Amino acid sequence: MELEALNAFKGQRSKLDAIADKDARAPAFISWKTETLEVFDRYLPGSAFRSRLSNASFHLLSHTGDAAGAFAGGVRTAKRCLDGAIDHIERSFRIWE
Repeated sequence: MELEALNAFKGQRSKLDAIADKDARAPAFISWKTETLEVFDRYLPGSAFRSRLSNASFHLLSHTGDAAGAFAGGVRTAKRCLDGAIDHIERSFRIWE
């Protein structure tokens, strides 16, 4: 199960890299976010990573009016959440080896 979870999170991380230049209205981003929350719900439902991702702001505009910057901030948060989940699973998996 750990390997399955690890692959799922790594897959979502790769997909995020591919859509990082989109915006919050892009169908690819909306689909990615829905799928990623489902991965968290399946493998790490009560984690702080899941909570941070669900609360991440992928705004169309920041307080400075910079749409690209506002979206990029949400993407950075999402990357940290996914990287944290991957690291958590890898460390947990090593304990059982």
